[in-house]
Amino acid sequence: MPPSIALGFAETADNPFALADFADRTGAKMYRDWSDGNWTSTLKEANDPKSTVQIHFNLEGIDDPVGLARSMDGVASPSGGDYTAWELSQIKNAPASVQARVTWYDEYGDVVSSPFGG
Repeated sequence: MPPSIALGFAETADNPFALADFADRTGAKMYRDWSDGNWTSTLKEANDPKSTVQIHFNLEGIDDPVGLARSMDGVASPSGGDYTAWELSQIKNAPASVQARVTWYDEYGDVVSSPFGG
């Protein structure tokens, strides 16, 4: 498990390398760099209240993170194209101790407050 992970869209309309660039800027590891090869289990481990993994979430290209998260509420495992929505849902529904380890970034790379409040 890496000490910090980078989440968000892998590519956006303006940047085909959005997540890779974001991971480089934050020093976090994106899914391609997670050693276990199973990104859903890595994210579930990071969302465990006992975990110390720092989560960096890039909101670039996400107009409505709350609505996107809601679209995957209750889904155990995402299907193709729903990965970022599922990540958001997992964080939204995680305990406050997990949400406190998430740093949110806007499209300019600035740290912003959680789209879920709190």
